[in-house]
Amino acid sequence: MSTTSNVFVPRYQATPRGAKLVGLIVSTFTNIAERRRAAKMAAVKSVEAEEVRRYARGVARHDPGFAADLFAAADRHTGN
Repeated sequence: MSTTSNVFVPRYQATPRGAKLVGLIVSTFTNIAERRRAAKMAAVKSVEAEEVRRYARGVARHDPGFAADLFAAADRHTGN
């Protein structure tokens, strides 16, 4: 007794050019949005760190150790 089995092999079908174009457009806009978000976050972090440094300069006369900690925290916040 012998059995025969059929194997389905799908034909290769190329991706339509329109789909490739839409993918490229979506990818480009996504990259632009991500870069804008990263730039905005960097600006916000810079402003926040400057506010902490300003406060640290104000308390440096009374508590230099605490001011040093604040300066270090501001540097870490911006990635310096």
